[in-house]
Amino acid sequence: MQMQWIDVILLILIAAALSAAAVKCLRDKKRGRHSCGGDCASCGQCTGRRS
Repeated sequence: MQMQWIDVILLILIAAALSAAAVKCLRDKKRGRHSCGGDCASCGQCTGRRS
């Protein structure tokens, strides 16, 4: 079975979207932001501490 051009294009688009999401998560983590959007200084769930 041959891969059609549309399959190749879709594969590239999906890979690009996943890569962009991973890079965004890494940059946000480096900047001290987390996926929950909360303030970790008062929350404590990201570090496992209880407030």
